[in-house]
Amino acid sequence: MKHGMSGRRRGNRARASLAPTMPRYVATIASKVRGYLRSRSGFLRPGFLNRRDFSMQQERVILFLDYANIHHAARERGIQLNYQHLLYYVGENRFLVDPHCYVPIDPRNPHRLDRDIEELWNAGYIVTTRTGSVAGSTYKCNFDVEIAMDMLKAVNQVKPDIIVLASGDADFVPLIQEVRKSG
Repeated sequence: MKHGMSGRRRGNRARASLAPTMPRYVATIASKVRGYLRSRSGFLRPGFLNRRDFSMQQERVILFLDYANIHHAARERGIQLNYQHLLYYVGENRFLVDPHCYVPIDPRNPHRLDRDIEELWNAGYIVTTRTGSVAGSTYKCNFDVEIAMDMLKAVNQVKPDIIVLASGDADFVPLIQEVRKSG
């Protein structure tokens, strides 16, 4: 029996119905997803819910996560970060517009972070990757320009109430000052 079609029943020679059963199945899953997302303290992935499903009074938040810097700092301190819980925390009682995550790829082992990237993507992040360049025994992949450009685009187009930048990079101080000036 193929999915979405009723098959023959004990000697019934009638042709299988071509009426698909998928819309009911999809509608059931969509309603469960909506209920789950509503229960997660304001965590909303764009596109899942209608615009009328959230209060216009909620603050709009955009998250920019510099994965290399945050992951390195957490590992040095022996902390295992749960990036999905970070989204719940940042989006609590707010409308999380776009959570961005910038992940560098080691050219010597390009698939080492595949599982992490997939977990970030499944958690709801917009993941941007780029292959770094090897310098001696380490590699360097600088996302400063991409983060700055995306942040300035967000300020001008989305006009969020809150911008969260998770990075340990002091190079972003002038960018933050400029964004604050613009309102």
